[in-house]
Amino acid sequence: MQKFDRRQLLKTAAAVTAGAAVGAIGMPPLTAAAAGGGISHPNGAQQALPKLLTPNTPLTPNTTYSTLSGSDFKPSESADGYVQNDQLYIYPATATSGDFRARFPVPNGAVITEAVFWVVNNDASGMNFFAPYRFMFDGTFQTYGFAAQTAASPNLVAVTVPVTPVTVDNTANSYWAVVTFGVTTGAQQLYAARLGWLLEPGLTTFANPRRIYGDGTLLSPGQPVLHVDATKKTDGTPSGVPAGAKAAFCAVSSYGTGAISLYKDGDLDNGIGAWASQGTAGNGVNQGYNLVPLSTAGKFSFTNYFTSKAMYFDVWGFLV
Repeated sequence: MQKFDRRQLLKTAAAVTAGAAVGAIGMPPLTAAAAGGGISHPNGAQQALPKLLTPNTPLTPNTTYSTLSGSDFKPSESADGYVQNDQLYIYPATATSGDFRARFPVPNGAVITEAVFWVVNNDASGMNFFAPYRFMFDGTFQTYGFAAQTAASPNLVAVTVPVTPVTVDNTANSYWAVVTFGVTTGAQQLYAARLGWLLEPGLTTFANPRRIYGDGTLLSPGQPVLHVDATKKTDGTPSGVPAGAKAAFCAVSSYGTGAISLYKDGDLDNGIGAWASQGTAGNGVNQGYNLVPLSTAGKFSFTNYFTSKAMYFDVWGFLV
């Protein structure tokens, strides 16, 4: 298999994720180790085995997860040495120009939406994380998420990678998590990595509606409303619609009459009346159910037509 080129990885990271934020989340306190069960660190100290990795990384509803341990990762260069501890963590033992990587067995047709790595990074040289990383069988590759951990700390932390959702096509591609280290002293260690994806194509419905737009603001004829985030309710909490969904299933309502067009965030207004009502304004509620098209980030836009009116969007589910 063709190796991953470290310098090319870093160039790709700069192009894809300039300015991307990295979330470093402190892990729970380490539990007392059983007799003989401590982890021998390069500095000679004994550290207890960590608790399960999931409590401090919130799980998204309707998302499927797969987690690999640090020992599942191997260097891309066969000559590079590494230290592996009891199927738990791994780090390079010799100078390397390559990286460490592991392949995730993600089902065909799934949409990868999340990635997180658990690491110790106790060196200012930093670590870089790429996931999901798509390797194509013609020798090319593409990364859909990148994060860099530069803050030095002896503690185990979770690094969340901002992901551009990607649909899995296993016919000519494989999907990986990739890590580059800055030192070989053991001050940087990889404990685990996790990917999350939407597994079942089709419509997922909720037991109750969640309002994602609508505060009574009166819209003028021809006024566009841009960047509505269907993944969050109007109070800022998650709506249950994941980034990567194709559409949100919404009850679209107004006390006024007229029409609106609906389109993915970032697209041009298509000018098509996706929702419309007629009658005497103010004499009832006009409501319809629409599959609202979403961008990969889970956002949409709409334009108000013909009449002044306030609009309301309540999501009842989503389409993958």
